[in-house]
Amino acid sequence: MKKRILCLVLALVLVVAAFTGCGRKKGADAEVIDVSVSAPNEFPIVEEKITLKVFMPKPRNTNDMVDNEFTKWYEEYTNVHIEWIVPTGDAQQAFNNMIAGGDYPDVIMDMGLSREQVMSLEEQGIVRDISKYIEKQGVNINKMFEEVPKAKEYVTFEDKIYGVPSVNNSYNTKVSNAMWVYEPWLKKLNIEAPTTTEEFYEMLKAFKEQDPNGNGKADEIPLAARGVSNYSAGIEAYLMSAFIPTEGNVRWYVENDKVKHVAVQDEYKEGLKYIKKLYDEGLLYEDTFIVDRTQLTAIGESDTPILGTSPGSYPGFFCNTSGTTPNYKAYVPILPLEGPKGVRATVPNRSACSGTSFIVTTSCKYPEVAVKWCDYFYSTEGRRKMTSTGLGTFRKAEPGELGISGKQALWTTEPATEEQIAKYGSGTSNYAWGGSPTGYTSFEESVSICNLGASLENSKKLYQIYETYSEFIVDTFKTITIAPEDADEYARYQPLTSQIDSYFAKFITGELSIEKDWDKYLKELDGLGINDYVALLQRNYDRENK
Repeated sequence: MKKRILCLVLALVLVVAAFTGCGRKKGADAEVIDVSVSAPNEFPIVEEKITLKVFMPKPRNTNDMVDNEFTKWYEEYTNVHIEWIVPTGDAQQAFNNMIAGGDYPDVIMDMGLSREQVMSLEEQGIVRDISKYIEKQGVNINKMFEEVPKAKEYVTFEDKIYGVPSVNNSYNTKVSNAMWVYEPWLKKLNIEAPTTTEEFYEMLKAFKEQDPNGNGKADEIPLAARGVSNYSAGIEAYLMSAFIPTEGNVRWYVENDKVKHVAVQDEYKEGLKYIKKLYDEGLLYEDTFIVDRTQLTAIGESDTPILGTSPGSYPGFFCNTSGTTPNYKAYVPILPLEGPKGVRATVPNRSACSGTSFIVTTSCKYPEVAVKWCDYFYSTEGRRKMTSTGLGTFRKAEPGELGISGKQALWTTEPATEEQIAKYGSGTSNYAWGGSPTGYTSFEESVSICNLGASLENSKKLYQIYETYSEFIVDTFKTITIAPEDADEYARYQPLTSQIDSYFAKFITGELSIEKDWDKYLKELDGLGINDYVALLQRNYDRENK
């Protein structure tokens, strides 16, 4: 997850200001030209070729959108020719300039626009309501909306739909805050996998004191992580969720329609005490707050195993990401821990949606054609063809080929052939649109693909996390859309994450006393605007939910 380009609550500085006040006024929609469009899921889309102008950042792994095998195939398949507008420089700046200039293409694709940005474009009359075209032609889009209702909510404004989001609903997006333990050490020391914070503490002590790697040296590192809230690799989210559920990073949640912030709760304070105990007794790696991924991977891949446990959505956060090394294969996930007061939780990704990736502008004279052209990308076949790198083969599974879930697979991915590697193995090619985010990966698809290549180990590890953690997911972490008028204020509060990370590290390393300095810490957070931040979130939550 990659970086999680998960639409958390848009923890980024919005560029709404770049749109405000520029461009066409409402009511200036181009006249829709009536053309005969084929029935849903039937191709070609039209008998007489139609041209659409599409603005799209150049996808990674793609040399040319025009001289491109998928582009040519899809034009023949649909009878829709695309006039590409692909910026050669900074795509965001090119997009801003285009909006400011008032000369819009028919379609804007792969920009990952936030709700706030789409709202601003709608207020200026730039984006078209496509709800009736989705209802008529969006077979695959509607299926995605049914399976991921929040995706539809994300692009719906007062019953009007102003775009289609990119959505990944696969099993590996459900949970990211996992803890991995080196299983050979559990077996050697005859230790059961821990299920409580106390059992976890005792396991770490055994790793430190009983020489589980058998080299006669006290070189074991019982627990290491990368920083505090560094995606799922940080030390906070997994351990703190035995005291108060948190994902790290964003840190706010909703309880009984009240927005609260994790980092000011008494339960958070208790979690800090527990983590400090691990640090003080040498069970938590002393360089956890400064180590980077390369350094942690060197620890995880040591010839003589020295790392007992580490957090991450899969072991690639602290081991070789190829998933082929003995150490990588030896790490197994343990359950969420139950804390001293019975709290036991894991926090899901807030949304599988990563922004609005397809919008039809009011300049478009053929919106029904545009929607149907897009709809194919929300099918498994279309998404796979569109994003293929030309390496490997994606096909219907044969009887007996099993998916990640252990059941009959629907699809199979085969390793690249020597011919494919020679032709497309340079990293970029003209095979398809390899890095385009537009489209949908369904849960069913993700668990029913048989991986025959090197990615099999990674897929198995990620599915282990889903199976292990899914029953402990809590639902207090919501998505809140920030109104355009609050965007600037919201952006001012984003440094709070790194500031809280800094306090966390100071509490754990002893630079601050958890007991003596707690009230001072709360006062300083108030001075940094945390209470105003929560009030802003509450105001926007109420606007959407009351």
